[in-house]
Amino acid sequence: MAEFESPAVVVQDSRKASEPLSRVTAKFLLHGFVATGIVLGFLILSLALSSPYFYLRWGGVINYDLALFLEAGAFLAFGVLKGLVDRRIGRAFWSVSKNSLLADMFIRGPTALAISWAFAIFVASPVISALFPDLVWAGDLYRVGALVLFVLLITPWNGLVAVATIRWQFGNLDEVETGTTTTLGTCPFCKAAYHYSPSAIVEGQVRCQNCGKSFRLLAEGPSVG
Repeated sequence: MAEFESPAVVVQDSRKASEPLSRVTAKFLLHGFVATGIVLGFLILSLALSSPYFYLRWGGVINYDLALFLEAGAFLAFGVLKGLVDRRIGRAFWSVSKNSLLADMFIRGPTALAISWAFAIFVASPVISALFPDLVWAGDLYRVGALVLFVLLITPWNGLVAVATIRWQFGNLDEVETGTTTTLGTCPFCKAAYHYSPSAIVEGQVRCQNCGKSFRLLAEGPSVG
């Protein structure tokens, strides 16, 4: 009986050969919504740290040097969080597994956060301001509508940025696997086809990345990736 240490073993070492467009779109949007949640969290904290009203509420006066320091700390913290979340989703959704943890935390994550933040501030916000000119004096329902539209506007962009950045390679920082012979196999349960590397095959069996069931690999043909 083949023993698999964890589902991630096959996820790391297999590359998707084909997938329905509807499934890819659903994963893309889900990734985008998760990224949007992180970006919104940073935006809210960033606005609070840079607002004099935040400090006045607690009986103090804004210190711009301290505010800048806290802003930088918040950006780094959310950037690292973004990198870790994208790393996890990249392994589960997009079969990206050879990225360095340090590169994900301190390069890809902060870069994706900065790009998403810039889009939200310089593109999405002006659009929302133009569509909802009376937002400051409007009622709660009006504001909720603006927020929903804002989220729908930035989510596809955040998904695109997230998927793009996790595929960046940084030379020696990442474990790039080249020249590896892989075997194409189709799951008999869900009919999903994947390329499996030798390290993903345990006693002739693999675990389907789509449905999670184990099956004996009947090679359909090798390929070199």
